[in-house]
Amino acid sequence: MEINLNGYINGEFDLNSLRMGYRYSPWEERDGEFHQGILHNGKVVKAILKSKKGKLWLCLKSNSALSPRETTWLREKVIYCLGLRDDLSPLYELAKRDANLKKALSALPGYRLKSPLTLHEAIISAMLSQNCSAQAFFSMRERLIRAIGRREKINDELVYTFPLPEEIAEAPPDLLSEAGLYYRAKFIQGVTRRLSAGFLHQLEATSPAEGVATLKSLQGIGDYTARVVQIYGLRRFNLGFVDGYVQKLLGWLYLDTPKPKPKKILSFAQAKWGEWQAYVLDLLIAHWQSRDLKSGG
Repeated sequence: MEINLNGYINGEFDLNSLRMGYRYSPWEERDGEFHQGILHNGKVVKAILKSKKGKLWLCLKSNSALSPRETTWLREKVIYCLGLRDDLSPLYELAKRDANLKKALSALPGYRLKSPLTLHEAIISAMLSQNCSAQAFFSMRERLIRAIGRREKINDELVYTFPLPEEIAEAPPDLLSEAGLYYRAKFIQGVTRRLSAGFLHQLEATSPAEGVATLKSLQGIGDYTARVVQIYGLRRFNLGFVDGYVQKLLGWLYLDTPKPKPKKILSFAQAKWGEWQAYVLDLLIAHWQSRDLKSGG
C-alpha cells in the first residue's frame, strides 16, 4: 500500500534531512529510501519513505491485512513523527533577527525535527544515548532491537520493531549485556518496569517543568535526558537542552567562549528563541552536520 503524503505537509519537506539532526529513532537508509519497522495492534509493519516524481510517499507492508483504521493510525503516526504538519513560520520570524538561524533555514529549507514512534522508545533511546557517540548509540539501539524486538519476515526480509517496555523489563540481563548495554542495562530495565500506560499518560498530561521532575524521579534519568525525552517524545519545543555538541556550537556561534556553562546556555536559549528553542537547537546542529557531510568531515 502506498500513500501520498504531500497533501499533509505544511510547507516544505526534504526527505534527505532524515540523515541529520538528533535521531533518537533513525530510519534506515537504503538506495535513497528510508525504512523502519513499526509494531501496531500486534502486527509488524514495514514502513518505507521515498520520494517519487517530486512527491513524498509512504509505503506500508505487512503479512497481516491492515484495516482502514490501522492504515490511518500508521499514516498519522509517521506524519507526527516527521513533523510534517509543523507550522515553521515562527522560526522564519526568529531568523529575521538571527543570522545563524537564517543561514540554517536557507541551507535546509525542508528540515523537520524528528520524533521516535512511541514515548517509551524516546525514553529508552535517550537513555541509550547518554555519554556515547552517535555511532555507539545507533549500534546499541540496533543490537537491542535485534536481540529483543519483534521480528517477522516480510517479502523475504526480516523486519524488526523496537521492543515494548515489558519485553525489555523481562529480558535476561546477559542478553542486554550482549546487546552492548552493559552498565546501562540495570537502569534501563528499572525504568521500563515503571513505564506503565498510566505513567506515560501522566507524563503526557504534565507541564514541561513537571515532566522534567517526573522523569528525573526515575533512576538513571538526569536533567538532559528528561528534557530530550519531552522534546523528541512529546514535541515540546519550549525546552532547551545541553550536551557537548550544543555547548561547542553555541559557544562558537553566539557566546564567544569554548565551553559555556549549561545554565548560561539554557538561559540564553530561553531568552533568544523561547517557545521554539529546541527546534532551533536541533536545526543548528543539523546545519552544522550538513556542512561536515559536504566537506567530507
